[in-house]
Amino acid sequence: MTVSIEFYWVAVALVTVISASRITRLLTFDAFPPIKWVRDKYGDLTDGSGWALLGYCPWCMSFWVTLGIVLAGYYSDWHLAWWLVNSVFAGSYLAAMLMVRDGDDGDED
Repeated sequence: MTVSIEFYWVAVALVTVISASRITRLLTFDAFPPIKWVRDKYGDLTDGSGWALLGYCPWCMSFWVTLGIVLAGYYSDWHLAWWLVNSVFAGSYLAAMLMVRDGDDGDED
């Protein structure tokens, strides 16, 4: 099966943006214990410096996450592993966003 080059690059862009969003949230906000521990240690090491903001600012972090994803894709020639990893991050983020907005919160009026 062959896809058009336009479709391919639109898919790369969408997967990159959504995956970068999920990874940025994970790194700057989520309470997942191993990531929170690393973020807290980073905060302790950089306390008082301008670099401390990077660990907590999604605007700052998203640039570097997106750059890493794009460079990984470029240098791997958009290898299947790139697609699998980033599709899992993108898919899990979209699934969670849909789940919390599905309108069925279990409360009876």
